[in-house]
Amino acid sequence: MKQVEENTLMLINRASKLFRNYMRNATDKLGLNDTYRPLVMILNREDNLTQLELAKKTNFSAPSISLSLQKMELEGLIERKVDDIDKRQTRIFITEKGRSFASKIIDIIHIVEEEVFKEVNIDEQMIANEILKKIINKLEEIGGINGENI
Repeated sequence: MKQVEENTLMLINRASKLFRNYMRNATDKLGLNDTYRPLVMILNREDNLTQLELAKKTNFSAPSISLSLQKMELEGLIERKVDDIDKRQTRIFITEKGRSFASKIIDIIHIVEEEVFKEVNIDEQMIANEILKKIINKLEEIGGINGENI
């Protein structure tokens, strides 16, 4: 196997950390709580989830999810409702305020993407996406944790 100059997975990890740090700083400047970002982004795409479903999608621990949801509910970002069919389950829904939070995050992501991909054409982006999908699938196959975090 041909040796690459730098370890690909380490470069991916470094890019991920830099992006996470950028997002943390950008959300802080807007006065938004960055710890809510993954939950809000998932609920913005697909709400009516249980706490357990959210924990699986974010890879957060149940206690961590519970604490974040309590704070998010107090801030008016989410609502909890008892499941109509299974009264033991509580469903989580994003509010309009939560959608506004998500919209601001999406705007920040678009700004970052625009800057990062200035010198990367669409064909290169598509190739990179396909390669990253293959890497993610293989990592999940060999026992990595499902990576649905935003």
